[in-house]
Amino acid sequence: MKNKFTHFLMAGALVCWSSYTLHAQTEVTDTYLKNPSFESSFTDWDNAGLQTQTNTSFSKKDGNTYVEQWVGQGNKVADAHVSQTLTSLKNGVYKLTVAAQNIQQNSSATQSGAYVFADNEQVSVGAINDYSLTFTVIEGQATVGFKAENATGNWIACDNFRLYAVNNDLTEIQEELQRRIEQAQTLVSEKMQKDVLSELNAAIQAAQQEVGASTDENIAEVAVRLRKATTEAQTSIEAYRELQAAIDKALEAYGDGSQSGAEEFAAAIQSAQSTVNNLEVSLEDLALAVTQLETATLAFSLANATGTAPTVVTDTRYARGSTMAFGRSTISGVSTSDLLEHGFCWSTSPDPTVLDHRTTEYLNNNGYIYWMKDLEPSTIYYIRAYAMTKGYAVGYGDVIKVITLPEGNITWSYNNGGPADANARINAAVGSAVDYWNNLTSIQGLHLNVNFGAGTPTADCSYGGWMRVGPNASYQRTGTIMHEMGHAIGVGTHEIWWNGNLRANGDRGDWLGERANAVLRFWDNNPTAVMTGDNTHMWPYGINGAHEDTGSEVLYIGNGLITQALGEDGLPPTGGFATPAYVFEQEDHVKYYLKNEDETAGLYTSYLVAAPNSTAITCEEMTAAEAAANDNAAWYVTFNPKTCYYQLRNVGTGQYLTYNTSRNKFLTTNKETPTTTESFQFMRGRTDVNIGTGNTAVTARGYWIIRPEKTLNPPCMGSNARGRITNETFNIANSAKDQRWVILSGEELQAFDTAVKDERKAELEDMLPHIKALANTPHTEDVAGTDATLTAKLSEIEEKIRDTEITSEGISSLTEEALAAGMAFLAGATPKSVEQPFDITFLMSDAELTDGEGWSSKPTISFSCGEFFEKTFDFNQTVTGLPAGTYQFKGRGFQRPGTTADVYKAFIAGQDDVNATIYAGDKEAKIQNIAAEAQTKKLGGSETAVGSNPTRYVPNNMQAASLYFAADLYDNGVVTQLTEDESKLKVGMRCSETSSNYWCIFDDFRLYYYGSMSPDFVTDIRPAVTDKTQAEDLFATPSDVYSLSGVCVRRQATSLDGLGRGIYIVNGRKVIVK
Repeated sequence: MKNKFTHFLMAGALVCWSSYTLHAQTEVTDTYLKNPSFESSFTDWDNAGLQTQTNTSFSKKDGNTYVEQWVGQGNKVADAHVSQTLTSLKNGVYKLTVAAQNIQQNSSATQSGAYVFADNEQVSVGAINDYSLTFTVIEGQATVGFKAENATGNWIACDNFRLYAVNNDLTEIQEELQRRIEQAQTLVSEKMQKDVLSELNAAIQAAQQEVGASTDENIAEVAVRLRKATTEAQTSIEAYRELQAAIDKALEAYGDGSQSGAEEFAAAIQSAQSTVNNLEVSLEDLALAVTQLETATLAFSLANATGTAPTVVTDTRYARGSTMAFGRSTISGVSTSDLLEHGFCWSTSPDPTVLDHRTTEYLNNNGYIYWMKDLEPSTIYYIRAYAMTKGYAVGYGDVIKVITLPEGNITWSYNNGGPADANARINAAVGSAVDYWNNLTSIQGLHLNVNFGAGTPTADCSYGGWMRVGPNASYQRTGTIMHEMGHAIGVGTHEIWWNGNLRANGDRGDWLGERANAVLRFWDNNPTAVMTGDNTHMWPYGINGAHEDTGSEVLYIGNGLITQALGEDGLPPTGGFATPAYVFEQEDHVKYYLKNEDETAGLYTSYLVAAPNSTAITCEEMTAAEAAANDNAAWYVTFNPKTCYYQLRNVGTGQYLTYNTSRNKFLTTNKETPTTTESFQFMRGRTDVNIGTGNTAVTARGYWIIRPEKTLNPPCMGSNARGRITNETFNIANSAKDQRWVILSGEELQAFDTAVKDERKAELEDMLPHIKALANTPHTEDVAGTDATLTAKLSEIEEKIRDTEITSEGISSLTEEALAAGMAFLAGATPKSVEQPFDITFLMSDAELTDGEGWSSKPTISFSCGEFFEKTFDFNQTVTGLPAGTYQFKGRGFQRPGTTADVYKAFIAGQDDVNATIYAGDKEAKIQNIAAEAQTKKLGGSETAVGSNPTRYVPNNMQAASLYFAADLYDNGVVTQLTEDESKLKVGMRCSETSSNYWCIFDDFRLYYYGSMSPDFVTDIRPAVTDKTQAEDLFATPSDVYSLSGVCVRRQATSLDGLGRGIYIVNGRKVIVK
C-alpha cells in the first residue's frame, strides 16, 4: 500500500543527505514545533494509530507524556504515524532529532519498519535512542514525524522532537532548487498528458530563472510551482505506464490470436492502445481503460484456461454487516502451489464470477475468513467462494444470497473531562468502536453519552448509553469501549439478558438465541461453540477487561457481529423490541403456505387462507393437495432490505396482510404498494418442528409474524383450535407455539405432507400393540361381545392401513377409530385382579420425561427425570376420552423439604414436612420423603450419607435419583374414580409452598384402569394392628412396608424400627407407629 509520505515532492521540500560540513546549529524547536513532547496529547499533530502514555517505561520521554503503540510480545504493531507540518520556516538546512524506539520485547535483535522522517527523508529506528537527520527547506515548510510501516517490533514509541537550524546559505538553497529542476527535466521526455507537460516546462523555466538570483526571495514560490508540476507529471506518467503495462500483458496473453474470443479481445486491446496514444485524455479515462483491459484480459484467460479447476465448497455459514460480509470455503483437487489466487466474488446478480467484484483479503481465525468490503447497505448480494489456478482454471462454490444490513446510526459525544492525553485516547477509542459497530450492525437511535470519571477504576455504562471512562489508560481503548457499549445495548443491563427465556440457567449460562450462536460458530469455525456468560458479561468476544483487548480485527469485528446477532435474537439494543433482520430466506415469486406451529391450531391439518370476498383470514382444514390447488391458501413473501421487514400478499386475492390498528386485528387489505401497516418483523423460533420418521422426516422452524412496535411485547399473529386468527401479545418463550408459523414452499409442502402421513402411520402402528395389550390383560366382559368387537375393529384398521393410497387424513381417522375402539373395550371390561390392571399409560404424553412435551410446565430435565428446586409448581397434563371407572395414577418421586441432614433427622423422629403431592382428578396424596427409602448401600451418582448404625444413603443429584427410581424406589400413587364416559382426568404432581433447599424430583409416570372395581376395593386394607406383639408377628418373614397411599417405604423389612409416626401397611394390615 502506498503511504502518504511516498514521493514527498508532493507535500514538501525535496530532502537530501548533506555532503557538506555542518555549520554551528541553533535550536529552533520552540519557534516552529508545537507541542513537541506531547504534553498536550496530540494537539497540533496528525495522528493515526498511536496513543499517549504517561508511565515511565519509555526512559527517554521528556515531561509526563510520550506516544506509543504496544501489542503482545511476539506480535507486530500495526502501521501508524504521527506528524506535524511546520510552516513559516526560513529556507535552509535543518536537523531533526527525536527520541524513539522500535523493539521486540522478547528479542534483542534490531527491528525494522519504523522511521523518524522529515519530508521524504527518513532514518530507521531500532533500540531506544535519539535519532537525527538533516534536510533542506526551500518552500518555507516541512512535514516531520515518526511512522511505522510493516514494523517488526511489538512496542514503538517516540517523544521529545527537537529542531535545529544548521545554515541558510543561498548557495545551498539554490543547489537544492537546481537538483529539483534536474529531477523535473528527467520527466520531460516521458509520455504524459499534453497540458501537464506544458505546465512542467513552464515551471522548470521559472525555476531556472531563480537559480542564479542574488536572493532567495522568490525561490519558495517557484519551488512550490515546480513541485506541483512535477507531482502532476509523475501522476500522469504513472497512469500511462499502468495502461501500457496492461496492454503489454494483454498482448502477451493474446499470443498469436488463435484462441477462443481472440476477436473481442483484440478489439479491447485496440481500444486501450487508442487511449494510451491520446495525450489529451483525462486521468479518469486512463484509469477506466486499465480496468476495462484488465477485465478483458482476465476474461480471455478464463476462456482459454488450462489444467484442472479446483474443487471449491462455499461454507453455507456466513456473516454480514452493513458495508461488509464474510465467508469461508474449502478448496481441494489441486496443489496449493498451483493456485494463483483464492477468495470470494460477489455481485447483485445471482451468478457472480471473478469478472465481477472479488477479494482475496482474509482474516485468519481457525482458517481463512474472506473479507468483502465496501458493500452498499441494505442491498441484496450474491456471493460465492472461488479458487483460480495459474492456468486460469477457476472453481466456484455454491452461491449464497446475502442481504447487507441498513447502516448503523450510533452517535456519541464526550465531555473531554479528563487530561489531554486521556481525552485523546477516549475520543479515538469511542470513535473507532462506534465506526466498527456502524459498519457491522443496523443499530439505530443509540447515542453514547461518554463522560470522564476521575473516580472510576475502569469504565462502566448503563442501558441506553450513559458511559463513564476512568483514568486507567488500559480502559481507554477500542475494545474496552466496545465492552461498555455492550452494556449500552442490554448485555447485563436488560431483563431479556437475565429473565431466563434466552439463558440456559436462569440469569446466566449459555445463550439460547440461535443468531448469536450461529455467528460465533462461523467466526470461530467451531460447529459446537456457544455464547455464554454470567448475569453481567458475555463471552467470548465480550472483551471483559483490558487483558482481553488484543487490538485485533478478529476480536473487534467478532464483537460487532455478535452484537447485531444478540439484537436479532431478542435483546433490544435501544429499548422497545428486537432488531429486525432477514431471517426467513425467501424468493419473491415463490408461493408459500403458512401453518400454525401449534398442533391444536392445525399444524397437521390447516392452512392460512384469505377469504376471496372480504378482508378476513382464517386457518382452514384442507389437505396438502387442496392447499396447493387453492391460491387463496398461497402467499407471496417479500423482504424490504431498507427496513428489514417482510410483506405477505395473498396469491389468490392479491391483497396484503395488514394489521388494522383500529380493530387490533390481522386482516388483508387491497393496496398497490404496502405501507408500514403491511410490514411485519419475522423472528425465527428456537425449537425444531420435527415431522415424520426415517428418510421422509421433515425438520422445520416456525416464525413469529410481528407488528413492528417499539415495545417489548408487540402484537403478533396467532391462531386457535377453531381456526380463528388471533392478535397475541408477543411471548418469546419456546412454549408460545400458537404464535409461530411454519412457512413452506410448494415443494416443502409436499414433503411436509409425506412426513405427516408417515408420522401418523407410525403413531397408529405404535398405538395398536398397546390396544391389543388391553385385550390380552386377564379380564371379564362387563358387556357381552366386548372382546369380539375390539378384535374385529383392529383387524379392519390393519387392513386399511396397508392401502398404499391412503392419505394422512385417512390415517388420522383410523387412529381415532382405534383409540375409540380401545376406550369402548375398557368401558365394557374389568381386570380380573387388582394386581394386573389395564395399563393405559400410552394415553399420556411423555410419561417417561424425555423432553417434557405435553406437560403444563417445564422442569429441569436430565437422566429422564424432572426436578424443581426451591420452586412451587403444578406439573400436570389432562388425559381425555376416558370411560367411567376406577383409575390409579402412579409416579416415582420424592421431596426433600430442607437440607438432607435436617430432613432425615426429623423423619426418623416422626416428623414429615413433605408438602408436594401426586394427584388425579380431585384425589391427592403426599409423595415420599427423601428419607423414607434411604438405602444401606450406595446405588450410584452423588449420594449423601445419613444416620448411623447402619449408615444409609439418599440421592443428592438427578443422576442418583434416576438410579434410585430404576431400583423401583420412591413409588407414589393415588386412586380416583370417573363416573361418566368420555371424561377428562387431570393428573400430575404439585407443590404450593417452598423454602430453602426444597427439592422435588420425579419420573416414570403410569396410569392404570380398574374398570368397575370400586376405589375401596382397589385399596382394600384389613383392620389396623396396634399391639406390638401382633406387629412383630407380621414380620415372621421379611415383608414390604407401604404407606397409606400405596407407596413402598421399606422393602423386605424385619421390623418398623426407624420409621416415623404414622400408619403403614404390612401384608394387607394397617400398622400404627406411635
